[in-house]
Amino acid sequence: MIIKMNQKVGLILPILLIVSLALFFHLKSEKAPKALSYLEAEKAEFDNYLKDFNKFYSNSEYQSRFQIFRDTIAYIRVMNSKNLSWTLGVNQFTDMTHEEVSNQLFNDIPRKEMVTLKSPERLSYPASIDWRSLGAVTGVKNQSPCACGWAFSTTGAVEGAYFIATGRLVSLSEEQLLDCSDYFGNNGCNGGYVTNSLDYVLQYGLVAETTYPYTGNPSICNAALINPPAATITVYNHVTQDSSDALLTAVAGSPISIDVQADSWINYSGGVLNAPCTSTRYNYSALVVGYNTSANPPYYIVKTSWGTGYGQGGYILVAITSGPGSSCVQGQPVQVIA
Repeated sequence: MIIKMNQKVGLILPILLIVSLALFFHLKSEKAPKALSYLEAEKAEFDNYLKDFNKFYSNSEYQSRFQIFRDTIAYIRVMNSKNLSWTLGVNQFTDMTHEEVSNQLFNDIPRKEMVTLKSPERLSYPASIDWRSLGAVTGVKNQSPCACGWAFSTTGAVEGAYFIATGRLVSLSEEQLLDCSDYFGNNGCNGGYVTNSLDYVLQYGLVAETTYPYTGNPSICNAALINPPAATITVYNHVTQDSSDALLTAVAGSPISIDVQADSWINYSGGVLNAPCTSTRYNYSALVVGYNTSANPPYYIVKTSWGTGYGQGGYILVAITSGPGSSCVQGQPVQVIA
C-alpha cells in the first residue's frame, strides 16, 4: 500500500510542477505587455514633448534625456499630490538636469546690506496693481542660452520707469548691457548685477532692442549703435530690505527689480508659489510687475526672462510673506526713476 502511495505521489509532483510553471509564465506574459505599454506611453509622451519644444537628440542622448524626463515627471507628480498652493508642470527644462538649468539661467548674487536712499514717509498702497494692464511692461523675453537674468531685470525696470515718466513703452536692449557694461563690473553670461547695470544706464542710457538686438553671445561693444539712447534714467533707489510693506509700496509706484533664489521656480506651472528663503545668496534677477493682496494667498506678479512657454505665459506668482519673503523676493529690491 505504501509503495502504491509513493508511486502516486511521484506522478503527482511532476504534474504539479508543470502546472505551476505554466501558470507562472502565463501570469508573467500577462504582466509584460502592461509594463511594456506603460513604457511605450512614457516614450510617446516624451516624443510629444520633444515636438512641442522643438528639441532634437541623437539616439544616444535621447535615452539619457528620456530618463531625466521620466525622473522629473515623477517628481512633479509627487509634488502635485501634496495639495500645495502652486502646481508644477512640463516646460522647456523638464528634460534637463538641475545643474544644466542652473548653468543656463543662474549666476551667484551675494546679498548686500543696502543703504535705503529714499523711503516713503508713509507706507501705503492699493489692494492690487498690475503694470501689464497699465501699459508699462514689454512682452516676455527669453535669455536662453545665456545666464544674464540681471540684464533683463534691468531693462524691465528701466522700461517701466521710462513709460511712467513719458507715456512711451520701448523694448530696450539687453545686448547693450551684455556687450558694453563690463567696465561697470558685469561679466556677460558669467554673471552681473542690476545695480552695476543701472550705474551704466545712468551714464549712457539704453538703446532700443531693435537697434542693438539680443544674441545671447556677448562680444565687443558696438559703440556706433549706442547713441543716441532711446531711454535714460535719473536715479535708482534701494527699497527697504526684507519688508513686504516696503516692496508693495514700491511696486505701487513702478515695476521693481528683484534678486531671488529661483531653484524652486524651475518646474512651476501655476498657482502661488511659496518657497523659503534659505540663504543670503541669490541666483536670479527678475521683475515684480504687480501684486494682489486681496487674493488667498496674496501674491506678487513676477516677470521672468524664460520665454512665454514658462509658467503662466512667462510669469510666476510668488506669495507675499514676511521677512525676506518667498524665494527671497523681498531681499534686495531696486526701484528706477526716469
